Amino acid sequence: MQGKDCRRGDIVLVGLDPTVGREQAKTRPCVVVRTNVASRAQVVVIVPVSDADGKEPKLPFLVQLKAGDGGLKKDSIANALQIRTVDESRLFEKWGRLSKSAVIGINNALRFALDI
Repeated sequence: MQGKDCRRGDIVLVGLDPTVGREQAKTRPCVVVRTNVASRAQVVVIVPVSDADGKEPKLPFLVQLKAGDGGLKKDSIANALQIRTVDESRLFEKWGRLSKSAVIGINNALRFALDI
C-alpha cells in the first residue's frame, strides 16, 4: 500500500515493530492523522489503535472507537499519546474511514496530548 492512498481519518494496518521501550508494538490498526496536503510525503503520521477489552477510556488522550467504524473488527481505543510518524513501507492495508465524530474525537485527543 502506498501512503498517498490514505487520507486523514483512514484506518490502516501498520507494522510498528521494531520498537523501543513503551512504544506501541506489533502490527495493528492505526488512524491516519497526517493532513491530506502532505500525502506526497513518503511518511504517514498515525495514532495506534488497541483492542478495548471492554474498558472505557478514562484519559483525555484516549478515544473510544466502535466496532465497524472505519472497518474495525472490535471495540477499540486510539491512543493519541502514542502519535508516530512511519515510513509508508510499514502500511499493509486500508480497512476503511472513521466517522466524522470519531475523527473529531481523535483531533481533540491530539490537542490534549500535544498541548495545542
